[in-house]
Amino acid sequence: KAVRDLLAGDDGFVRKLKTWGFQRVQLNATAANNFDPSTVTPDTAAILYRIAESLPDMEFIVQRNEETRGIWEHLLNMQPLPNISYLFDESKGMGAVAGSYPAPPPRGVRFGYTGGLGPANLSNQLKKMAEAAGGRELWCDMESSMRSKYADGTEFFDVYKAMACIDQVCFSSARH
Repeated sequence: KAVRDLLAGDDGFVRKLKTWGFQRVQLNATAANNFDPSTVTPDTAAILYRIAESLPDMEFIVQRNEETRGIWEHLLNMQPLPNISYLFDESKGMGAVAGSYPAPPPRGVRFGYTGGLGPANLSNQLKKMAEAAGGRELWCDMESSMRSKYADGTEFFDVYKAMACIDQVCFSSARH
């Protein structure tokens, strides 16, 4: 609902998040996230752009995949804003490991990659990301692989898995 509202021009929820200290929001405007991509119009990107422009201290991360093309493609035709970045996620949040990564957006636009990343494959995937990025700075996003379950089945963020990823990033960076 918050994504639908935002893309319709209602920035109230994002402004509330900002007062709570949040500095980033991620827009997953896909069917997997209960958003109907067919509702995107040419004005949708312009609305998001105006809101991002009015909130320069808030980063807007646009999930970039085929379903969200109607948003990011229009944004790329506008003057880049430093607070709009792109998360390449063709798996649409479903955790499918990417076989390869697309070329980055134009210079000056922040971006990251995701898709099934975690302690079991991060080192190998980082090499593929770095090759695709062509020396540009990037970030990566991990979610489900950073969780473990208690005996009762409830999930929790597993700091040991996060530390294993940090170790891989540091080890990978030291070698390259």
